Amino acid sequence: MSENLTPGPPPRSSLILATLLSYFVLYGPQTILPVLEEAFGVGRSAAALLISATLFPLAFVPFVGGFLIEGLDLRRILRLSLGFMGLACLAIPFCPFNIVVLLRLAQGLALALSLLSITTLSSRSGFNTGEYVATTILGGFIGRIFSEATASSFGWLSYFVILGAALLVTSLLPLGRAQESRKNGGRLSLRIRESFGGSKAIVYVLTFTLFFIFMSTLNSLPYQVRLRFNLQGQVNSIFYVGYVLGLVLTLKSPALVRWIGNRERALLLGGLVFVASGIASMAPSIYVFFGSVALLSGSMFFLHTQLLGFISGASENRASANGLYLFFYYSGGVLGSYLPLRAYEVWSWAGYNCTLLSVLASFLFFLILHLKSK
Repeated sequence: MSENLTPGPPPRSSLILATLLSYFVLYGPQTILPVLEEAFGVGRSAAALLISATLFPLAFVPFVGGFLIEGLDLRRILRLSLGFMGLACLAIPFCPFNIVVLLRLAQGLALALSLLSITTLSSRSGFNTGEYVATTILGGFIGRIFSEATASSFGWLSYFVILGAALLVTSLLPLGRAQESRKNGGRLSLRIRESFGGSKAIVYVLTFTLFFIFMSTLNSLPYQVRLRFNLQGQVNSIFYVGYVLGLVLTLKSPALVRWIGNRERALLLGGLVFVASGIASMAPSIYVFFGSVALLSGSMFFLHTQLLGFISGASENRASANGLYLFFYYSGGVLGSYLPLRAYEVWSWAGYNCTLLSVLASFLFFLILHLKSK
């Protein structure tokens, strides 16, 4: 029987599960890094490679991947990506550390193709942008909790074995009908021009600055809590509040946009809350700091939903445009994770704040530019 007639859960359910497990792969090992550090007998910086090696491909693969897979069977690419990530998870417990790092790097390549396929297929499967972003939040959130729970109860090996098995099963689930068109989207130069046309180029830059600020704030949280406010053990609470707020805002984003009036007003309001929260996070009050970081996280996910929805809806060549969006998004995250903390090492908190303020100003400038172009 052909794949198109295979019974099973609706495509939307399969895409939701694929998204959740993809983010389990990305962020799950983060909470068990100390355990993996001890298990493999490596240092802290070496153990951190297990996360950065997987993040790194997300900063460049979507840039070319979106143009290369335009018109191909994205269902097959998603299946192969999930299957490979599953096999890599099953292999990790039996490999030395240097091979594990290479496997995590390869997982990052497969993960980039997985997310690119999901974001492009989602528009055909009733899986809207708000639900996609909410699922990524849940994936990162639950993945961290699940890895820690399984590692503490059954050992770190169990996390990779269970995740690997789940990925292999998901790769076999029905993903709906094949694409109606197998065209390659036209000449490469035309696809590039279309993907950057209109105000899409401005949105890519907005996305870069958005995730730059978010990741710089997220990565500096432990240092700010400990060094600025002389507190211990308060990072998880602010992290959880921000993610829960982001989850609610993304799921309710269509209703929020209708309540505010239109997408442009919603973007402006969300952008102003985002910028104001970033500035307020520099205040000397611990209460203002905690509240502003939670608001910054929530507004970031809301803006991410709106910007990704705009790119997907305004692009004829969705795979190419989504690939560019993911490229700018994760490139901002990679640089945001490093540059502000580097500025702190050189110029203390004044350097960190100046870096953050300059990117916040850039975000606001390009947001206004985007809204004026509408």
